[in-house]
Amino acid sequence: MYQDLASLATFYFLKLIKKHVFNDANKRTAFMATILFLKRNNAALPTDDQFQLDLGNLAIEVAKTDGEPEKLRHQVQSFFDQNIKLNL
Repeated sequence: MYQDLASLATFYFLKLIKKHVFNDANKRTAFMATILFLKRNNAALPTDDQFQLDLGNLAIEVAKTDGEPEKLRHQVQSFFDQNIKLNL
């Protein structure tokens, strides 16, 4: 179903934000849960502040967008594809 780690990270990130699992802090939860998921699966993430800022801004953009259009999924997927390196 999910071809790679970035695809599954995209799924978690989008669903935690869009499905409003919690009353508050869905974006923050998605941000932290996705980073934890990637690290637990041996992904090397950028350590600079810009990565965290970009991921936070992406979370805000996801929350502002109505529904879950395919374009949004591609944007998030592209972000993770560009920033995830696997430590094998």
